[in-house]
Amino acid sequence: MEDSMEKKRAAMLARLEGRGKKAAETKQASKATREKEERTLEELIEDSRVEIENGIVNEMTEKRLVEAISLGPSAYLEVKLREVLADVRKSILEKETQTMAAFTFYTGIKNPPPRGQAAPPPMSDDSSDDVEEEEEEEGDQEMEEQREERREADIQCIAHHRHEETIEGEDGSSVRLAHLDNCSISLNFCPSTVHLEALTDTTVIMLPVQTSILIYGSKRLRLFGEAQQIRVHDVEESELHVGVRGVGGLILESCKGVLVGKCMKLSVVLLYIRGNSYYLLNCSLRSSGDPVPIHEGDEWRRAKDFDWLAEGQSPNWREASEEEWKVADVVTRSVEKWKKS
Repeated sequence: MEDSMEKKRAAMLARLEGRGKKAAETKQASKATREKEERTLEELIEDSRVEIENGIVNEMTEKRLVEAISLGPSAYLEVKLREVLADVRKSILEKETQTMAAFTFYTGIKNPPPRGQAAPPPMSDDSSDDVEEEEEEEGDQEMEEQREERREADIQCIAHHRHEETIEGEDGSSVRLAHLDNCSISLNFCPSTVHLEALTDTTVIMLPVQTSILIYGSKRLRLFGEAQQIRVHDVEESELHVGVRGVGGLILESCKGVLVGKCMKLSVVLLYIRGNSYYLLNCSLRSSGDPVPIHEGDEWRRAKDFDWLAEGQSPNWREASEEEWKVADVVTRSVEKWKKS
């Protein structure tokens, strides 16, 4: 009997020791894995610093840092990652300011026409040289104008991650939004021009723009706005809910997977503060006391895709159905600018 009890006791002790050994091994393996991941992140931070010093940072470096932050590292490493991400974005921005080429459109035929259809006739030899010279002059002038606009934008919002903001401003101000990731931005005034650069997984809502909206280098952008002209360059997998005040005012180049739909309505929602109470008030859309309606025309349907000059619908964008048309709200705390109707 005693031998049986002793055997059971020994077996139990062996099982407990085995469990303890297994738990220790698991803990050690988990610790080793965590240490390896931390070393990898430290190396990423160090490599990013070296790239900044050598002036060779690019969007891939920015993407790797954003992905590393999304994995939920330790608080210490997250702070270091965010610091180097801010420096990387600053370096990219400085590099673009110095060397970025102007926004230009290619007017040649990249896609052949469908079978059975003739290609557009070539220009005569006599006129081609003159046209090329004129286009070069216009391109140089446009380049200088756009560089100047980017440098001198009245309002700028640059290099943010998971940022939400309603930007206050005066009607007629120029705006530049650049290097935004997972952000939501509203403009509660009527800008003169708007430049959108390198936006990813970001929503931008703006009141009617007086002249033009320029977009390039963006992915998974959701835009709500209206302008005389909207020019879109190098944009992928994005939604443009827009109004265009002019035939041929929506121009695309080097784009794919773009959904173009009508912006049904832009409304101002006023966050009114009284004491400790908050009220959301639906407001009529007003600027300087005058109603600002959303353009009701269908010019947005006639987008010009400079990468598809053949007959038929371009494969780079599609028109949204009526069920896909969207309504957007601009939320503001400005009691003085917006009044309840």
